[in-house]
Amino acid sequence: MHNEKYIIGYTTTDYLLLDLDNTTFNKVCGLVKIMQKDFKLGDCLISCSSDKVKKSFIENCLEKQTQGNYHCIFNNKIGYERICQIVNILSDLSILEPDYKLIREWRGDITLRVSPDNSKEAFRDIPKPIIILDSFNDNNDDGIQYYLNCLMVVNA
Repeated sequence: MHNEKYIIGYTTTDYLLLDLDNTTFNKVCGLVKIMQKDFKLGDCLISCSSDKVKKSFIENCLEKQTQGNYHCIFNNKIGYERICQIVNILSDLSILEPDYKLIREWRGDITLRVSPDNSKEAFRDIPKPIIILDSFNDNNDDGIQYYLNCLMVVNA
């Protein structure tokens, strides 16, 4: 059982992690496919980071017009300098919140929540992996596996 005062995160300086809030599943998939091609990021795990509508968690995430919150975990090791370049581009295009860019610069790493969160006005459950988008690239590293290992250990 998690202490409700603590939120546990998965942190890396090697693999790109994105926190995409208030968007649709279709938009997330479209963005991921463009990024896989243009930035050579490898496969991508998309997880629902919280549900906003009282349907089943997966139904809510897959509903085309429902705004949701998503985490994207890319598989290829690209290093922190390249991560910052991509985050800056996405922030400048208003795809990521401006705070996401500022936090990266301040902390010097990139982190996604892997535990429940009781700290805000509404409970947010454990992020739920829903799909891996294949980049059809043989040069895939272990970014997704490292994230999933952390997710499983924290929530065992």
